[in-house]
Amino acid sequence: MILIIILITTNNKDMVLTKEHQEQMVNSYLKTHTVTETEAYIQGINDIIELINKQVNNKDINTEIYYQPDFENDDTLITPKGVELWSYSVYRSFENAQKDFPNRNILRYENDDIESPSFLD
Repeated sequence: MILIIILITTNNKDMVLTKEHQEQMVNSYLKTHTVTETEAYIQGINDIIELINKQVNNKDINTEIYYQPDFENDDTLITPKGVELWSYSVYRSFENAQKDFPNRNILRYENDDIESPSFLD
């Protein structure tokens, strides 16, 4: 038996339904819905909750974040692998940028802050 705690909000007051009432509601639901439909519905709700939580935690799924060492007016920066950095050269990972340039400030960018970024990692 699936037992779901159902919370109803009425007039800004929360009310938790009794176990017996919850069982009646679940049994009534299961009379008209298959287990597969129910599982798909629950998975859909879980996916929606996950997306909302990401947005609430300022982790907007549409935001691309990347990093670049601060050039500090230097003419060129070269990675340990011998790759020259250009203004569009960026890292997906802060840790990778910091590893390649431990003595530089690592700057954070997002979305189109840098036109057509080219990822080094």
